[in-house]
Amino acid sequence: MTNHWIDIKNADYIMIIGSNAAENHPISFKWVTEAMDKRGARLISVDPRYTRTSARADMFVRIRSGTDIAFVGGMILHILEDMRKNPGKYNIEYVSQYTNAAYIVKDQVLPADNGGVFTGWDATKKTYDKAAWNYKIEDTAANKPNREAKLLSAGWADWTERANPDPAVAWGQLDANCVLRLLYEHYKRYDQETISRITGVSPEKLLEVYAEYAKSGAKDKAGTIMYAMGTTQHTYGTQNIRAYSILQSLLGNMGIAGGGINALRGTSNVQGSTDMASCPPDTRIHRYSQ
Repeated sequence: MTNHWIDIKNADYIMIIGSNAAENHPISFKWVTEAMDKRGARLISVDPRYTRTSARADMFVRIRSGTDIAFVGGMILHILEDMRKNPGKYNIEYVSQYTNAAYIVKDQVLPADNGGVFTGWDATKKTYDKAAWNYKIEDTAANKPNREAKLLSAGWADWTERANPDPAVAWGQLDANCVLRLLYEHYKRYDQETISRITGVSPEKLLEVYAEYAKSGAKDKAGTIMYAMGTTQHTYGTQNIRAYSILQSLLGNMGIAGGGINALRGTSNVQGSTDMASCPPDTRIHRYSQ
């Protein structure tokens, strides 16, 4: 959890996914309603069920259970494409200066025929050799001025083809090993028709909700994601949260009031321990595990 519950009152856009916060975490939802009442915050409920949270939401998106990665991946692609065409709508300074979007990686980690698998995969051991997963120039204080980065100018003025109607031309202008381009190359398969088929949400509804939450990427706005066990209790729960992290980083919603990725847990035990950083919840010893 990156922010405490009370900070939710500072959000302008709130996406609750994998959680029925209104019913299961009512104290957290107190601050959601305060943000809505006092700031005019917009609430998006993403859930297979229509819940009490959905009833209070400005926008309800019914997705098929277990399709969170596809849903968020489609939003990431929408934002990448909108950001390159309309950088003025987003906090480009944050993306270029406070994330690794402009960095050049050491080697090609995303082969063209990868099928979603990165370089270094050992199919026998089911593990990656991450030795090649590094930046071309180490990001030290001495080397930082000499980084090979194309996205650092104000407004991305040096990305002259960013508005080209052909995405291949626009993204092709960037270094093939630029992190932002690698991100696009990985997520370009998450088009709205594909996501609609996977999630069961119409392309029109997807565009509506993607455009709405993308507004949190403006410099004067903040968006938070609230999730619970509907996100984590999958074999790919970690990947779900990783997708949220990428989304929030693109939108500049990390490290600001009203932003972050906020988990909702057992209110009086795990939540309190996590908020006080007293113990990681996953290290609890279960007495009857034997």
